[in-house]
Amino acid sequence: KFGPSVMTTAVSDDGNLIAMAGQASKIHVYDSRAGKLLDDLSGHKGLISGVAFRRNSHELFSGCFDRTGKVWNLDEMAYVESLFGHYSEITSMDAMHGEVS
Repeated sequence: KFGPSVMTTAVSDDGNLIAMAGQASKIHVYDSRAGKLLDDLSGHKGLISGVAFRRNSHELFSGCFDRTGKVWNLDEMAYVESLFGHYSEITSMDAMHGEVS
C-alpha cells in the first residue's frame, strides 16, 4: 500500500532495492526480490520529487519541494546528510553515473 501519490521511483543497480516517494514526505524502500517493505525513511518536509541511486551502491539521493537534498545509506537504512542552499523547490534528482577515480 503506497498511500498518497507516488511521484518518483528508483531501482538500485543490482536490482535488489526499490525506492518510492512522493506526497507522503517519506521514502519507501522495498526488497524487490521478496516484494517486502524494508523501511520508511523520514526527514523531508514536503513532496519528494526525485530519488536516485549512486551507481554500484545502495547510497540514495532524494530531492524535495522543501528545498533540501538528502543522502541516505540504504545498507544501514540511515540518514547521512542534508544538502541545503537551494533557492526553490527541487524538481528532480539524479546521481553521477560516470564517476572518475
